[in-house]
Amino acid sequence: MTPLNKRLKDLIIKSGKPQTKIAKEAGIHINTLRNILNGKQTKNISLRVALGVAKASGVTVEELVKDAEYEIKS
Repeated sequence: MTPLNKRLKDLIIKSGKPQTKIAKEAGIHINTLRNILNGKQTKNISLRVALGVAKASGVTVEELVKDAEYEIKS
C-alpha cells in the first residue's frame, strides 16, 4: 500500500462516514474507493480522486499531504 492509499484510508476511518457517502461526495464509484482502501489500486490515483476523498472526509489538502512522502515521476 502506498503512502497515499494509507493516508486516504486513515482519513476515511477518522471521518466516521460510510464508504458509500464518501464515494458519492468525492464523485467516484464505490468500487474505486474500495480498491484504494484495500490496496488493490496503488498506481495512478488521480489528484482529483485524492482531493475528492479528502474533501469528502472533511480534511484539507495540507492534512492529506502532511508528513507523507510521495514519489514524483517525470
